[in-house]
Order: sequence, then structure tokens, then C-alpha cells
Amino acid sequence: MYGAFWCSHCQEQKQIFGKEAAELLNYVECFPDGFRKGSKMIKACADAKLEGFPTWVINGQVSEFKIEESNQPS
Repeated sequence: MYGAFWCSHCQEQKQIFGKEAAELLNYVECFPDGFRKGSKMIKACADAKLEGFPTWVINGQVSEFKIEESNQPS
């Protein structure tokens, strides 16, 4: 999972897995030094040609992680 600390969808998707499971994700923070005007993504994220966050790569394929409404807590 490629993400950014400021990405609310990234945080939401990690929360769905729960704290212990989220720690097992292969998560790549694309802006580890923070984001300021002129900041660039780290090389791993730039090389992946990301179009947005979060971006999941599963078995070498870019995937979308969609939350089905029936799986959300009420």
C-alpha cells in the first residue's frame, strides 16, 4: 500500500484492518519528511507512477480497495 500521512482515505483503510493487522501491511509512506511546497515523493512512489492515494499493489497489479457498504460498522 502506497500512501501519504495526510491522506484520510489511507488512514481509514488502515483502520479497517485494525491496528495489529495494519502493522503487517507493506506500507510505503510517500512523503516521510512531511509535505511542503515543492516536496517530491520518494523514489519508490515516483517509480510506481502513482495517480493517487491510497494505491495498492497486489501480486504486481495496481488494485483498488473498495469498501462494500454492507461491511461497514453501523
